[in-house]
Amino acid sequence: MEELAALRALKYKEKYDAAFDAHKALRMITPWETNAVMQPLQTEKVRQSWRDAFAAILEVLPPSASVLQEAASAQSEWKVKREMKNTGSTDAAAVVAAEWRAILEFDPDLIDPAIVRAAYAQPRLQELYPRVSHGILHLSRCTGFPSSHDVPLVYPLVKGGFQVSGASDTGVLGEVATVEEAFALVAVNLPEGCGPAIIGTANDL
Repeated sequence: MEELAALRALKYKEKYDAAFDAHKALRMITPWETNAVMQPLQTEKVRQSWRDAFAAILEVLPPSASVLQEAASAQSEWKVKREMKNTGSTDAAAVVAAEWRAILEFDPDLIDPAIVRAAYAQPRLQELYPRVSHGILHLSRCTGFPSSHDVPLVYPLVKGGFQVSGASDTGVLGEVATVEEAFALVAVNLPEGCGPAIIGTANDL
């Protein structure tokens, strides 16, 4: 909940800064005195208002898996934005590394930590942008949406072991006993010319 409120406060500040700059530009271009005054920045008030709002929701509705997923995604986005702001970095490698750090801390209810660790142990997969959906780790060659959707996926099997599935035109690449073997198989079946993830979407690849 705290991360969600912080994300809302961050977005508020971004919009406030944009409005402040626009207001300043308007005053400079207007040939007469204007009476419009910007209200002071109230980041903490906004944060507390969202805390209260989310707390009220949780009192009425118990969090479902989808709500927890949304919260984790929001938390991840907030952490990445905070790190980029603190470091002043827009470098793709820094964005990817920050997202990996966030996902490595995800609650086990969202994804098995062993799956994330096994993927992260593969140097080539560390360079791809990670996302989590319904307990499955998705890796993309870009940081934005739409994702590249061309990196093989690993699915746990009910009978034990793991299945590695490629893109729709390649089908199942194999079934292995351990998650480490599964991501090793992913690493050797990356798309042709696959390199580190880029800032952008699949349309920019």
